[in-house]
Amino acid sequence: MYWFHFSSDLLMPLFSLIGLLLIYFGFRTIRRHRYRKRHWVRTKGQIVDAHIEVDIDVVPFDRDDPVDTSYTRRLKVRFYTASGEAVEFWNPYSTNLSLNRVGSKIKVLYNPSTLGTPELQAV
Repeated sequence: MYWFHFSSDLLMPLFSLIGLLLIYFGFRTIRRHRYRKRHWVRTKGQIVDAHIEVDIDVVPFDRDDPVDTSYTRRLKVRFYTASGEAVEFWNPYSTNLSLNRVGSKIKVLYNPSTLGTPELQAV
């Protein structure tokens, strides 16, 4: 009837392992957030460019609309470090809804020891 039984001897260890992995990644994320909050520097940046990515999927079995199109935006941000050095980076994450326009200010969080990995701070 089903491809597995709830009384299987492998299900309890499998779901326990999955639960432990999720707990581990949750604590790891919290620890990384606290480290960044204590050691990284907050500053204001400015959006200097926005790139729109278009993803077109053709769904042949959808009779109403066979073409599924989605639009996402990536932001390029410029900020200045405490020493006055200008840093520009493309945000590695894109969004389908971005209320931030080119020229607007945005919060940036960066590691002073490695400027290659700045992040946009959630508002």
